[in-house]
Amino acid sequence: MGISQEEIVQSATTVMKGLEALRVEHQSMLGELKESLVRLVPKVLTYFLLIFIIQSPKVDDVPHLLSHQEKTSMLERSLDMIDLGLGEAHVMAALAGHLQVREEGFFLTLDYQKYIKILRLLKLKSRSLDPK
Repeated sequence: MGISQEEIVQSATTVMKGLEALRVEHQSMLGELKESLVRLVPKVLTYFLLIFIIQSPKVDDVPHLLSHQEKTSMLERSLDMIDLGLGEAHVMAALAGHLQVREEGFFLTLDYQKYIKILRLLKLKSRSLDPK
């Protein structure tokens, strides 16, 4: 047995909530990384000045800068993918809603057609029973 349309919409809604939470978490992490990167840049500039002028650098800070840049890049890509997933989930939910409205309209049309047929049958029966 297949999955019902309602179950698909419910699953999409659950996924959207999870992606929203993940997006907020990633944005927070990205903000923290960018703040620490801002604090780290002066140290790295000092490092390069020391290399250029004195030739005795403090090597510890450069790997941190590269690590921060890599993490920032990864988080930004992850946020792009999360946004794409959220967009797709919204489209899927909207499509499911549209299809549901169309189906309801179709069944309402069928019900109306049945109602008209019943009225016609009743009219015909009442005419046939009418003793003129």
